[in-house]
Amino acid sequence: MRVLKIELTQASANYRQPETVDNALTYPLPPISTVTGAVREACGWDHLHDMRVAIQGNFAYKTKRKYTRRVMYNTIFPDRGYFAKMIAPGFSDAVDIIAEPRTGADFPAGSRDFRMGAGYNILRPDLMQEYLQICAAADDNVRRRKTLDAQKKTISAAEKEARKEINAKIKAEKEEMQKINERKSAFCLFEKIPSWIELLSDVNLAIHILSDDAEEILENIYNLKSIGRAEDFVNVVSAAIVDCDPAPTGSEIRQSAYINSQSIKNFRNADGSDVHGTVYYLNTKYDIVDNKRIFEKVRCNWVSQIILCQPDANTFTDSDGLTFSLI
Repeated sequence: MRVLKIELTQASANYRQPETVDNALTYPLPPISTVTGAVREACGWDHLHDMRVAIQGNFAYKTKRKYTRRVMYNTIFPDRGYFAKMIAPGFSDAVDIIAEPRTGADFPAGSRDFRMGAGYNILRPDLMQEYLQICAAADDNVRRRKTLDAQKKTISAAEKEARKEINAKIKAEKEEMQKINERKSAFCLFEKIPSWIELLSDVNLAIHILSDDAEEILENIYNLKSIGRAEDFVNVVSAAIVDCDPAPTGSEIRQSAYINSQSIKNFRNADGSDVHGTVYYLNTKYDIVDNKRIFEKVRCNWVSQIILCQPDANTFTDSDGLTFSLI
């Protein structure tokens, strides 16, 4: 069997556990979906490709630091938060801040309004003017459609040409409103929330990927920029297609690794005791349901320095002598 073997390093990383928010805890190793998602991004794929992975590695130490988290509002309220325009919607979280709330300002409830500069510092008056013009265009569009709808009610069903003409005008106004909403959707409102984040430092990873697309992944491996957060850059030390064979009894996985819980019974600790480790339910494939990703999960144990005591269908040794277990 042939697999793609990738060795890489990261100066720091946070592989955030999805249920943690104010205190962004990290997994000890990147989970399955984080690795496959990074590979998919590097290859420019627009759909899921079948692949199995083995993930092992280590880090020097773990730290915790305070940072400011950006929390977006679903609706733009003129009296709260930071008002901004997204620089590249859909591609980046970067924004131009248009108005920031004044600190220590005393304004009665309901009197704050970034549109008027009440309680806010206007940093980008040009973008504020653009937003106000878009809002004015939307209001004008709504008024015109209300007028057209009122006119339509006065036209009898027998006046087919007149109804056809006014329906065309209403359709044109709706299409114009879609364009206005697209422009308006670039503007956003957010709060800055103090939060904590765990960081792993001096990360070393060895990742094995079993996939029919291994050659394509290898061709694009240096497009792999980060694993975890966008700022968790990677340095690809080596990448190659390697041969591997079923791991013989006595093979040792020295680094920390995720092992499928169905395989854990085939391993022992160095002293011969049963292997337990920390159990994680890691995301794998997903389906889109109601515009949400619904992940399948696999039960894994995070362990280190374990020895294979009996044959296991998921565990192999590559041509470099490194033993790994596919999840």
